[in-house]
Amino acid sequence: MRAHIRLGRIFGIEIGLHLSWFIIALLITFSLADQFHAFNSNWGEAVIWATAIGTSLLFFAAIIAHELSHAMVAKARHLPVRSITLFALGGVAQIEKEAGEASTEFFMGIAGPIMSALIGIVCLALAGALGWTPLELPRTPLLAMLMWLGYINISLAIFNLVPGFPLDGGRVLRGIIWWVTGDGMRATRIAARVGQVVAFAFIITGIVRFFMGAGFGGLWISFIGWFLLNAAGASRRQVEVSSQLRGVRAGDLIERECEVVSAHDNLQTFVDEHLLRTGNQCFLVRRWCATAGSRDLLRAELSCACCRCEACWRCSKGFLVSSCSEASRSETISC
Repeated sequence: MRAHIRLGRIFGIEIGLHLSWFIIALLITFSLADQFHAFNSNWGEAVIWATAIGTSLLFFAAIIAHELSHAMVAKARHLPVRSITLFALGGVAQIEKEAGEASTEFFMGIAGPIMSALIGIVCLALAGALGWTPLELPRTPLLAMLMWLGYINISLAIFNLVPGFPLDGGRVLRGIIWWVTGDGMRATRIAARVGQVVAFAFIITGIVRFFMGAGFGGLWISFIGWFLLNAAGASRRQVEVSSQLRGVRAGDLIERECEVVSAHDNLQTFVDEHLLRTGNQCFLVRRWCATAGSRDLLRAELSCACCRCEACWRCSKGFLVSSCSEASRSETISC
């Protein structure tokens, strides 16, 4: 996922925002303002809104810490991390390579929930140290902020441990299955299937809650399920393709049967006698005594027109000059 707004770098990892982040940021801020107003309306509108905005920003900072924990494990296991992007459903660390072993997949997956749980426990411990108890409403804006951050981060840790690939819990499940079976591809398929079952459960639950009066909250659960359903399939395909291409060299993909065409043929001749007849996408274009690779004849004709100079004369004498600029420098290679 590409970030539209870049915030900076942490530990060499670029942090950015997707435009959809502003939607969830506004929803959370308005929701928090309503909650804090219910806690104590005597705080005043300015204090309530300031607390809501501050709590929302700290929550997204906690999500960045969650994603950074994934990224740090990946970097420790020599997997390059391009960036972290916040979007409507949270955050995503863009790790450029898939894990090569079960332990890497397991520890990368479990690192995020552990970080979120630690943040939640610290917030609740600080609130308790300042006089808050779980059985009472927070008396001050600071206690309200710490209480909400504590509960939401612990909830985030639990939610991410749901074994729905590609959630963190799904990656933990994939790592465990991989370790037990020794087959990364099989582990991916099983984890993806479990993830799709979890996604369908989210969709059905959200629809049921919506018709039972949950309103937007039910639709949001269904939307998360729909996102997980698509992400599970996409992640499975990506892992399978990466596994199949592992060890494949660029030379293995080169087209070796390329037909030779003349640079003097016009485009109609090229299309009728070569392109349509053979269906090939690779052709070698011969210009006088030199052969140059090209994907289309038009480019070859332009190249040929450019090289009607000393380069062609040198070629006719037994040398090939790769370009006119090189001819001017008298740099030649044997033909």
